[in-house]
Amino acid sequence: MSIASIAGRIRGESRAAQLFADDLETLRRLAWEGLYREDDVEQMLQAVREDDPLTDVAPESGPLVSRYCEMRRELRDIRAPELQPQVAALSEIFDYHAQLLHHAVALLAVAWRSERLRLQQQWVGPIGPQADRLRGVVEELDRLAKERGAARNN
Repeated sequence: MSIASIAGRIRGESRAAQLFADDLETLRRLAWEGLYREDDVEQMLQAVREDDPLTDVAPESGPLVSRYCEMRRELRDIRAPELQPQVAALSEIFDYHAQLLHHAVALLAVAWRSERLRLQQQWVGPIGPQADRLRGVVEELDRLAKERGAARNN
């Protein structure tokens, strides 16, 4: 094996390592942002359950739904193959959060039409298992970053 081919392999491996590091950093930022914004989602869901005025809830929930959709789109930029399971999980979680909030606010807009819709509105609850799943992904990404940092220091 020639020196040039060895050097090429090393450059390729270092590029792959840098891609992984950059993608991991981006993925952690998105995951932590999703976790941070969960409190806002919970507040909006509570506002729906408590029948707050739509004129108060809708303007606050719209940007939140849009941001979760945008974060989901940003996940497409993650190319490291090792991180694709976390990318897929976050995509599902962010979509769930956006859909949950969107449909809860839509319910608030029409709940006045029937007693049955009012009952559904009262059942709007916390995010549920997807919140736990998001915390698990965040912990996993933090562990990967810590392991990567420990490996670089050795």
